[in-house]
Formats: sequence, structure tokens, C-alpha cells
Amino acid sequence: MVRLKRIGSKFLDVLAEEVLVGDGAMGTELYARGVDAQANFDELNIKRPELVKSVHGDYVAAGARFLETNTYGANRGRLAWYGLEDYIVDINAAGVRIAREAADGRAFVAGSIGSLPSGESGDEPIRFSDDDLYEIFREQAILLADAGVDAILLETFSDLEQLHIAVRAVKNHVDLPLVAELTFQHRAVTTGGVDVYSALQSLVEHGADVVGTNCGRGVANVLHIIEEFGARSPALISAFPNAGFPEDVGGRIMYLSSPQYLAVMGERMVQAGANLIGGCCGTTPISIRAMVEHIGRRRPVVRRIREVPKSVVLETPVRPPHQPASYLERMKDRKVVVVELDPPFGLDFERILVGSRVLQPLGVDAITLGDSPLSTLRVSNITTAAMIQKEVGIECIIHLCCRDHNIIGLQGLLMGAWMQGIKSVLAVTGDPAKLGNQPGASSVYDLNSIGLIKMIDGLNRGVNYAGASIRKATDFTIGCGFNPNLRNLSFEVNKLKRKVDAGARFILTQIQFDPVRLAEAVRMIRDLGIDAPIFPAIYAFPSARNAEFVHNELPGVTVPERYLARMAKTDRSTGQVEGMQIAREIIEECWEFADGFYILPPFNRYRVAAELVEFVRAHSGVAATVATSS
Repeated sequence: MVRLKRIGSKFLDVLAEEVLVGDGAMGTELYARGVDAQANFDELNIKRPELVKSVHGDYVAAGARFLETNTYGANRGRLAWYGLEDYIVDINAAGVRIAREAADGRAFVAGSIGSLPSGESGDEPIRFSDDDLYEIFREQAILLADAGVDAILLETFSDLEQLHIAVRAVKNHVDLPLVAELTFQHRAVTTGGVDVYSALQSLVEHGADVVGTNCGRGVANVLHIIEEFGARSPALISAFPNAGFPEDVGGRIMYLSSPQYLAVMGERMVQAGANLIGGCCGTTPISIRAMVEHIGRRRPVVRRIREVPKSVVLETPVRPPHQPASYLERMKDRKVVVVELDPPFGLDFERILVGSRVLQPLGVDAITLGDSPLSTLRVSNITTAAMIQKEVGIECIIHLCCRDHNIIGLQGLLMGAWMQGIKSVLAVTGDPAKLGNQPGASSVYDLNSIGLIKMIDGLNRGVNYAGASIRKATDFTIGCGFNPNLRNLSFEVNKLKRKVDAGARFILTQIQFDPVRLAEAVRMIRDLGIDAPIFPAIYAFPSARNAEFVHNELPGVTVPERYLARMAKTDRSTGQVEGMQIAREIIEECWEFADGFYILPPFNRYRVAAELVEFVRAHSGVAATVATSS
């Protein structure tokens, strides 16, 4: 058995006396050497160890004195996505062994542990509880320590709270130096809105031996962060920037900052207080060699520490007390009624304006507008809502889904909607684009509905998704969807609680045909302490064929057999009458526990909606007559 040299006990002592240059990217280097981008890079430790060792070896040859093991995603949470969780011990052990062999006593070896998804991103949301996270990080840290690393490196964390959990998990179970790196997507703050000093200082207070930043928004951004923290703290600091911003070059993502630029910026980071520097995405052995040649071996700078204010106040507007949407205020006196009218398929706006004018005098409290529902192309609902509010004077609720817009686009749309006077948003994940009528369209899903609610709530606090000030706060009333039709009702209710905890203030259900089940769901919701108003969705079948379609093809909706049987007995002349009668019965059965009703007329038939609005208003003592305009 080969005995490998280990120098970990000296790591912090050396770092206090001498600046260390670490390695650069592992993932982009493996990709550049022919590994498919969809492959599991951690598995290469046991499948292609010589390839991994060649990357480490090239960094050592370039002068790196700090190597990160190829174990960024080698935790149980991430390996499970590939069905590799049973190989967690082998992958981590091999990662350490390969790095040790390449280092050969010339470099420290740090066990790399990466972040995990927050649970608010992606088409298929992943949810790890705090206890899950702690156990996942604890397990991998112990595996890496047992395999013989000199230090543990927590890297590429954008969620400060998750990094706190990881730091605690490591420090409570592993007696090794700990480097904790937070990723900042904006110069001044974390994605949660915490300023640079407070964020990094909190990691020191949690027990990290070295704190800093990696990845993120370019080299200059990392330099700014080091300058901010280095001037205020004596802590050991690390800096591992990307090689600039990624660019698409012939279908490949490339990082094109020159090695010389990285070397110059690396020296500035050292002057700002960095003790450990290297590179993240896009940095190569050539880049590291340039850093080593430019920086050489030097002592860390003596910092002149500035006095830190007792509290760091971000440039965030003071948010006035939230004013509920006017339609929610009306719940004090009556059942609220909102009606969905989808924007047109083309540029003929007249029908939706006519429908809105018919509904407004009947006592409809708001019009809701879908965001290309069922992934079928329609005119922008934001533009449509602004037109209805201006031309008709009835408040609108826009649906906003995560399918078609990334994080940048969602925020741009929201701020634009606010500027146009739209004050209510229903946050939804959205149906996959492949269900729609636009061949080749792809889904985005940077966020799910919970992440979108958090984003909107952030804008209501005056900060964008990156935590930066937007100068003025919005005051959106945020709604969310709820589907009591699904089999696992407890799961759906708990997911709803997460939406309300994130900032949702009203609830629109999926189409309802089972008031008994809905009543049970409402009881469970209220037992959890959720007092947000609930509006059951009411739909009137126009025909027997439509009832069959809704039951068999509309996602998330089931029509009870008794209603299908009633509709099956109808013909073209009686189908709509029977469908309307069923809708009235459902309203009656939901009356006691519904705060209002969410009416979805089939095929945008506003006359159907008008008849149901009249029915609701008659029960609440506000009678009306259908307008005669058409």
C-alpha cells in the first residue's frame, strides 16, 4: 500500500504566513477534455481516475499548492439523482486518493462539498429539510476526513442559511480546518439581501476558519467582495473567481478572460487581504500558472481594519404597511367573485373588453387573466390587464408562470406590470411547453411557484432576486394555486403552507366538482393556522363532450361519475343548461366554507360567467341583471 504524504496540520499556519495559490476549475476542464456535460463528474473518480488525476496534476505542475477534490456533488442528495448513492463511500475515497497522489506532498488537499438546491427552483422541485441538509453535509464531511483530506471546502453556496447549516455539520463532526465560500450574484449583497460583511462575518461566527467567495459574477465582482470584507475583518480570506462571464462560442460555453487579466486581478485580491486565491469556472492550468508567476510567494498584507457600523443598512426602501387588494377588502361584506377571461389568441381585443364591460356592473370584483394556459400562445396578459383596468375600470389579477421566463425575465415582467398599475399576481409553476401549440418551444423553470412567490415578496420589500435594491418597493397582493383533487391531500396542504409562508395572501383552487373533499381540505388548511381566503374554482360544462374532455384530459381535474352520467343524458340543446345547474349546486355546497368564488367560463363565454355571478350575488343579497350589451 502506497503511503501518501499529508500536510494538513500545517494548513492554517501556512495560510497565516504565506499567500497560497490554489487550483482552478475541475468541471470545465473535464468538459474541455471530452467529458459529456450531462455526465456525473464525481463518478469519474471511479470510472476514469487517470483523467481526473491528469487535471489535478496539471494544476500542481502550474504551481498550485491547494487542490480541491473532485467531489463537489458527491453527497447523497446529488448522487441519488443519478442512482449513485450506493457508491458514495467509493467516490469520495477515490476523489481524495487521486488528489493526494497528484499533490505528492507539494499541495494541500481540500475535500470539496457543494451546495444543494433550495427547493424553490426547477420544474421538479426538490425539498430538503434543514435536518436533511445537516445529515447530507455531515456524512460527506466525515467520508472526506476519513479518506485523509487536509481541510474541508464548502463552495458555491448562494443560500447563506444553507451554508450556516453546512458549517455547523462540518465543525460538529470533523476536526479539520474549514473553508466556507459564499457566491454573490450582486456586488453588495447575497441573494437573501445580506450585505457582504454581515454574511461573511456570520460564517466566522459559526466556526469557519477561512471565509470568502467563489464563482459568481465575474472577477471584478469577487475583487469588490474581498475589498469590502478585507477592510473590515482580520479573518483569513479565500477568493476563487470565474474566468469572467461565460459566452456561447459555436454552441460551447466558454470563459474568455485572459490568464494575464486573472493574474493582475489576483494580485489585487491579495492586496485587499486574500490569503488563498485560485479560480472557479473557466480557469485553467495556464491561468493558475500566470497567477503563480505574477504573485509568487509573499506574506499576506497587513490590513488596516475600518470600524464596522453597528448595523449595516442596505439601500432598501422602507415598505409601507401592506394594503390588501380592494377585492379582498370586500370579503367583510360579501362573497368575493373573480372571473377568468383569457387574453385573445390574436390581436382582436374587442371581445375581452366587451366581456369585462358586461361583468363589471354585475358586481364582479376582479378579472383574472391566464399566462398562456395549457402552454397555448396568447397575447400578453400584462398588456391585456392594463388595457382592461384603463378601459373598463375593473381590477385585474395576472397569472405569472415560471415556464416561459427565466429569473431575469420574471422580474422584468413584474416590475413592468407594477408600473402599469397591476397590483395582484397569481404565482404558478405552469404547464410544460411541450403540451402547447408552438412546436419547438422549451420550458424554462428557473423557479417553481414557491420560488416565484418569494421573488415577488422580495420586490414587495424593495429588493430583487439577487438582494439588490430596486429603489422603490412594489406592493403586490400575491395569490397561489391549490389543487385538492390530487390523491395525497396532506402533501398538497403542506405545500400550500409553504406558499403562504413565502408570501401568498389568497388561494385559487383547481376546478372543483367534489365539495366534500374540498371541505376536508379547507378544514386541514385552517387547522394549520392558514387564514388566507380560499376561492373554489367553478366551471359550467357546455356539453357532454366537454365534460368527458375535462375529466380525461384536463390536468389535475377529475369529474365524479354522477356528473358525467347527468351530462351524458343531455343533447346539444340541454347540455349547457345541465352544466349550469351542476355549477350552481357546487356553489351552494361550497357556500359555508368558501370566501368567494373563482369562475372559469368555458371558451371565454362571459355570458356564462355573468349568469353564475348573478347567482352568487342573489345569495349574498346583491341582485343584478345581466347587461344587454354584447
